[in-house]
Amino acid sequence: MVKTKLSFLTILGTALVFVLIVGTSAWTVFAFSKDGKEMTAQNMEIRRYLGLDQNEYKEFTGKGVTVAILDSGIEFHNDIPRDKVVLFKDFVKGQEAPYDDYGHGTFIAGIIGANGKLKGLAENSKLVVAKVLDENGKTDAKTLQKGIEWIIDNKEKQNIRVVNISIGMDSSYFNLNVDEDPIYKDLKILRDMGTVIICSAGNDGPKENTILYPALSQDVITVGSVNAQRTMEHEDDTISVTSSRGSSDLQPNKPDLVAMGVDVTSLDFRKRDGLTTDSGSSYSAAIVSGVAAVLIEKYPENSASSVEMIIRNSVTTVHSAESPSQGHGEIYFADRR
Repeated sequence: MVKTKLSFLTILGTALVFVLIVGTSAWTVFAFSKDGKEMTAQNMEIRRYLGLDQNEYKEFTGKGVTVAILDSGIEFHNDIPRDKVVLFKDFVKGQEAPYDDYGHGTFIAGIIGANGKLKGLAENSKLVVAKVLDENGKTDAKTLQKGIEWIIDNKEKQNIRVVNISIGMDSSYFNLNVDEDPIYKDLKILRDMGTVIICSAGNDGPKENTILYPALSQDVITVGSVNAQRTMEHEDDTISVTSSRGSSDLQPNKPDLVAMGVDVTSLDFRKRDGLTTDSGSSYSAAIVSGVAAVLIEKYPENSASSVEMIIRNSVTTVHSAESPSQGHGEIYFADRR
């Protein structure tokens, strides 16, 4: 499971430096032999589980849509063709060629856009990658802000329509007014430019008021994690124990929705043909980013707010959970419940 938390903060003059650790359990190497395997969670095809295998959606694969990923970078893999990554920027070591020395970013990229033996949710999308996490999964607010501003600068040139931010910091350390917070301000700029921004809620559950920064921004779709119980039925789904929760008095209400996030299989950065399995809201957010790319291909003229509305309204209720843990509900495009 990927867990994001604030490791420590120090004061340098008057500047606060926030350091992010993305801890991960030991990943299990996953093997397969069938060509064209769909992305899975708990050994179930994610597209089918979400209802994206229906005729209305199954032909759409994110073609013509560029997704930006702020994470630990990307390692080339047999299932990530080189021409898929149209732009890369390293805010950690300043290297020019794409790389990933932590693995989280490659895993996220696979969920969204793998296109080889493993198929991501939006297999024909293009990727723009900003490396903001180091080899230990750490970053700080300044580096994250630089990454977001770089995406703003390249939004129009690269036609970036979706941004995935599967990292976060303990919100209790951030007391700035939303109008004064530089990252919130940048996210608003990016969203006003017509970008759908997806953030992971965090893995600090099950307590309330544990949504991580910057996922509390009203300009992002905040995604928590669901345990699908290894069945195709939605009635038995539960919110993952670790998924960060909001509260009944939290404004704006967060998370916005939840998605599969347990035992997700994606790309292993350590082997060119390797797969691995992990859990966390990071991967729930990546699933929704892939869905957003599919919707934008299907409705290319729709505004960001229109796509967001479709996502928020395409849900089913997690019957065992209260609103602060599931928001609008679990993303689902088949029969409504």
